[in-house]
Amino acid sequence: MSKKMPSVGASLSLSLALLAAVASAGSAQQPQAPKKPLTPPKTPAGAAPAVAAAKTLAPGTAKGTLTVGTRTFALTRAYAQMEDDAEGPMPDGRKRNLVVLLADTEVSPDDAADFFRCALLAREGKLHGVMLQIDPDTKQMYLVQIMYVEGEKSGSPPNISLIGKGLNHRLTGLSLGTEAISAVAEMQKPDTWTDFAEDAPKRSYQYRAAFNAPIRQPLPVTATLTGQAAKDSPQVTAAAALFAAARAADMEAVRRLSTPNPQMEAAYKEAGPEKFKEMAKEMTPDPAQFKKDVRKVIVRADRKTTILFGDGNAMRLVREGDGWKVTN
Repeated sequence: MSKKMPSVGASLSLSLALLAAVASAGSAQQPQAPKKPLTPPKTPAGAAPAVAAAKTLAPGTAKGTLTVGTRTFALTRAYAQMEDDAEGPMPDGRKRNLVVLLADTEVSPDDAADFFRCALLAREGKLHGVMLQIDPDTKQMYLVQIMYVEGEKSGSPPNISLIGKGLNHRLTGLSLGTEAISAVAEMQKPDTWTDFAEDAPKRSYQYRAAFNAPIRQPLPVTATLTGQAAKDSPQVTAAAALFAAARAADMEAVRRLSTPNPQMEAAYKEAGPEKFKEMAKEMTPDPAQFKKDVRKVIVRADRKTTILFGDGNAMRLVREGDGWKVTN
């Protein structure tokens, strides 16, 4: 139920979304080149094309569109979050990562930098947009994630890795300082991705948007726990309790110990209690073994926590009220 952590900001961590994937069979897609030219998307009525100088836009705004198939969404909001490597090394030796979200609706600043929260909102039809991963030191965009999911059986939002020259995705007019970023993010021509859901058609997509976003800095690390202090922490206790609840198909306890997860709810409804127990035992750690495998607990501003355990695994929690909840 866990994967190696490429980075905390863009990792699958130990999310209960994977448990739901057993029933709904979803996973990330890679883009495929179109077999024939696609008609460029039309700008919807009332949505201005992304041609304005990005710096002239009001902070936190975007001007442009995302088109998927026959649907076009006006991108009007821009968010930027700086990430550091306090939770562990980043790929390619990066020390920092900058996450930019261009969205068609307002989202909380915390959610805006969280791929899994944005993916959940996209699955619920509450968010459409484009997430950009940028190396702030080289000023290179290296990953694009399209926040669009259609239908319960669709996979996760597609991830497009940007490697080499002559790429379709690019940033132009980039201005990156310590407090703000502005640019035009665009695809030079439409492309397609294939959903791994059965009988799903290829989806054409294209985006272009100017944006200007203030940069939120990472929350300060206020505690780093190791050894017995980490294993006895309330965060590890909450995570172990969630695993025990999932293995017992105790959905009331699962809901109390984690943030909302419609995919998992759907998996439980489809599988039933006994089958759900079997899936949970296969896909979640034994709670006692999990506690033994905990290596480090990193706490940020007493609001967010990352637990590092086993061989490069991670899971995330957020504080809600007086307690901690595992977040997907």
